Amino acid sequence: MLMAFDLIGLSLLECESLMKAMVFSGQLLHWPGQWLDTIASLQSIGSTGNKAKPIVASAMAAIGLKV
Repeated sequence: MLMAFDLIGLSLLECESLMKAMVFSGQLLHWPGQWLDTIASLQSIGSTGNKAKPIVASAMAAIGLKV
């Protein structure tokens, strides 16, 4: 899909519409205010692979982060 976008091109409006559709396609989570400094995402570990995610998630939770 990304290759098609690159080859055909997307206008700024099309790109914005796609992003909004992806963001609002599911359920939005609302975290308690006291969690705002402790929320972390596993998406930022890049292409490490799914095998490392349980280990990384456990380590992150051990230091108090919400994963």
